Amino acid sequence: MSDNANWEVKYGRLLRTLALITSIVVAILACGTLILLLNSTGFAFWQSVLKEHFLGTIGLIGIVCAAFGTVTFLRQSEGPIEFEALGMRFKGAAGQVVLWMLCVVTMSLCAKLLW
Repeated sequence: MSDNANWEVKYGRLLRTLALITSIVVAILACGTLILLLNSTGFAFWQSVLKEHFLGTIGLIGIVCAAFGTVTFLRQSEGPIEFEALGMRFKGAAGQVVLWMLCVVTMSLCAKLLW
C-alpha cells in the first residue's frame, strides 16, 4: 500500500512540475510573439489601443494567468475537488475546470467594478 501512495506523491509532483514548466514556456512564447508584433506594426499604433482598452488587452490576460495559477499550483489538501451547484455535481477534473471558470468570472467582474 505504501508503494501506491509513494507513486501518487511522485506522480503529483511530476504533474505540478510539468505544469509549471509548460506555463513558463507558454509565457515566454507569448512574450516573444508580442515583441515581434510590436516590432512589425510599431508601438505608436498599439499605444492608443492600450490606453483606451487596458483592461481588455492586458488585464484579462493577467486575470486568466492568476486563475490558472490558483487552480493549478495550490495543492489540494483532501483529494479532488467535488461540489454541487445549480443542481449539477462536479467531481475531479470537472471541478477544477469549473473552479477556473469561477475564478476568471469573479476576477473579471471585480476588475470591471474597480476600473
